[in-house]
Amino acid sequence: QVIPDDDLAGTYPEHYETIIEVTTTGGEIHRKRVLSARGLPDNPMTKEEMLDKFLALATTVVSRDQADEIVRMVDGAEALSDIRDLARLLVVKS
Repeated sequence: QVIPDDDLAGTYPEHYETIIEVTTTGGEIHRKRVLSARGLPDNPMTKEEMLDKFLALATTVVSRDQADEIVRMVDGAEALSDIRDLARLLVVKS
């Protein structure tokens, strides 16, 4: 459930502050306030986190092999002789 909080809105747009609250099945409540969402410039993701996120999202529309090939080509983009090779991989065939 998402509940708006005017207190958090006061830091926008400098920060995308949020409070996460999880209640376990045993009734225990865990709460954490985060000033900036993960992935923003002041709370960046690691390369591994970005890769995991890309693969989780990309593999909903392309095969794992195609997603891995995209990663390989992006990692070596400076060495590509023709960027169209990468562009072809980014087209989702229905």
